[in-house]
Amino acid sequence: MSYCKSYRSEDRVNYFHCIAHTVYRTEDGYRYALNDSDKDMILALMKRLEVLYEGGVDVLQYTILDNHLHIILAEDKEFEISAAEVKRRYEAFHQNKRGMDARSQFCHQFRHRLNNISDFMRDLQWYSATYFNNSRKINGRRKRGSLWNPRFRRCTLKGEQALFKCSLYVAMNPVRAGITQHAEDYKWGSWGERKIHAGAHPHQAAWTKFYCGQQVGEDCFDAMDADFDEALTELEQSFEAHKNGQAYTSQQALILNNNYFWDAGGCIRPLSATFLAHDSPLQLHGEENNKFW
Repeated sequence: MSYCKSYRSEDRVNYFHCIAHTVYRTEDGYRYALNDSDKDMILALMKRLEVLYEGGVDVLQYTILDNHLHIILAEDKEFEISAAEVKRRYEAFHQNKRGMDARSQFCHQFRHRLNNISDFMRDLQWYSATYFNNSRKINGRRKRGSLWNPRFRRCTLKGEQALFKCSLYVAMNPVRAGITQHAEDYKWGSWGERKIHAGAHPHQAAWTKFYCGQQVGEDCFDAMDADFDEALTELEQSFEAHKNGQAYTSQQALILNNNYFWDAGGCIRPLSATFLAHDSPLQLHGEENNKFW
């Protein structure tokens, strides 16, 4: 579950930026939990969950890092699905090792889970933690305990501008972390997956459905994709140009990061954050130096 009940608008579709952090570190105490094979596993699991929840909860952007993941989800409140389709999806997800009676109460209850982001994130965390523990042994025994923090964080993205800007933020995570110079070179992210598939966006159907809307049609996606590519390239270039000349303290980095979300409209600026007003990023470094935050 998340830390608190998220704001939901009266719109049919709500967008959420979800962040899950690991609690486990390796025995040497300084390396993060997730190695490359773990991230491959989480990505494969997320793809299976996308099929299970398709139409009710859809992935729009993701990045999986060594100790946390970012994922932007769209939740459709008017999603409808037949009992027969619920049964088919459930059994396909479990590779026909579990069955479901389409007339059962369990099927009826499961159907209502398929347009809830909390259930999506719970499945992602639970199944990945189970795999993680099964693949490791401590003192000759299977590892036990949590992989993820008990609650994931999420904020509501109110409007297409917030969705677009937050998607840029998620794509930029491996660049800002110094893992790669270009987002497309990081394979455990939507933009990296797009490069692997020769420019085919992995979430095109969801972006077309939710961002563009049925009245605009699929032509909107090409324009959005081009705008996103241009904006992301500009952010990468800005970050590269300034990262060596800017020495951010942890507090300044937090200010820049928080102001990015508030200015994007992704969440309401809390009253408790007013103490940051005198250290706004524009005053610290100038507007041209902060666009990548």
